[in-house]
Amino acid sequence: MGRSRVTTTTFLAAAIISHHLAWAGSQQKPIGWDGCLPGPVSDGAHPSCVTASTSSTPAAQKTPEPDAGTFDPKKYQPWTHQPYCPEEGTPFCVHTSTRFRDHGISYIAVPEKKAAELGEKTASSSVAAEKKDAPYEVRDLPGKGKGVVATKRIQRGTVLMVEHAAVIGDTLFPSRVKRAVGRHMLQRAMARLGSKGEGAILELARSSRDPEGVPAAEDLMKTNSFTVKIGGKSHMALFPRVSRINHACKPSAITRFDEQSLSMTIRAVRNIEPGEEITLSYTDFGLSFHERQQQLKAKWGFDCDCSICSLPPAEIAKSDARREKIVAMGKTVIKYVGEQDWKLAIKTHREMIEVIEDEGLAPHMGDYYEVMTRLLAANKDMKNARKYARLALEEFEVAGEPNEELEQFLKGAQQETA
Repeated sequence: MGRSRVTTTTFLAAAIISHHLAWAGSQQKPIGWDGCLPGPVSDGAHPSCVTASTSSTPAAQKTPEPDAGTFDPKKYQPWTHQPYCPEEGTPFCVHTSTRFRDHGISYIAVPEKKAAELGEKTASSSVAAEKKDAPYEVRDLPGKGKGVVATKRIQRGTVLMVEHAAVIGDTLFPSRVKRAVGRHMLQRAMARLGSKGEGAILELARSSRDPEGVPAAEDLMKTNSFTVKIGGKSHMALFPRVSRINHACKPSAITRFDEQSLSMTIRAVRNIEPGEEITLSYTDFGLSFHERQQQLKAKWGFDCDCSICSLPPAEIAKSDARREKIVAMGKTVIKYVGEQDWKLAIKTHREMIEVIEDEGLAPHMGDYYEVMTRLLAANKDMKNARKYARLALEEFEVAGEPNEELEQFLKGAQQETA
């Protein structure tokens, strides 16, 4: 089995824990901040206005845009604008390239190193552009504003949308700048994209309860940004077209961010029929009906009426019970792993997979099949371990997430039995 052989309880337990954390959502989700400035923080926490200075200060003294005759584009390549760095002691600057893909990109980060790293990605991005005959269109939907609807049948596993980021911000930004400075930087980041890039963002939904008191740029980032990883660190990123996809507690699609191209890919996790709305999940899958409703209302300002939340109360209670049972069984599996009781761990995990399938939580099946593979291998049941490895690889292929370790395990296991 090579690298993938389970040789210690510690390794196996770590693997199971990491995969069960997928229950909280391994894919990128819209952020929906509660703080006075937007910005994702690990584990769903949000920066409060207490951490950022909110004293009554005049607007930031701004670095003026250079005259066309004095600006030297070669000096800042691949950026097309001189970095905008407020004179308020903040370590962050706005870096912009209007040549990036179809709408340009602005990056809020510390000067020099981080901007240079992203600049390299901006200059070298080579992901194929989305086909013009996209299988969807943006429509007005009753009670939802706009949404994305399939125009033809979309097969499970199909890449239906690919879009590059328009605005990216360092997660440290919200807690390290004064409110007035941060708001102006967000406005500058969007305005520098030009009429096409900024226009696409300004058309997006806002969720603030005080639209007159909260600047548009801040509200738009708060409502529409996703958490992504760049260089191992969390960033907030805004994708104008992806942001049109509405929420459902049992979504029809998932997200996958590519760090090298700064693009977000949307894949169908099940067959989607013509006229059906394409959806993503904004919340963690382990939450109950009331917890999901509270989170959606607080962060995005709407009440969910998806197919799960519209069920009769008795059916909603059954759904909640299944989700609660899955979380409890996951903890039990980890307990049995710690005790090296592989048979009980396998029995419990198999029952848990059945409940997950009953609840229809397709986006995470690959993770749970992989855990089953590891448990069976630890119990030296290689025949069934290969079976679940194949199931896991099929799911990861649908999600566009190759798993080299599982592929090596399956190849090695087949050679051992040859």
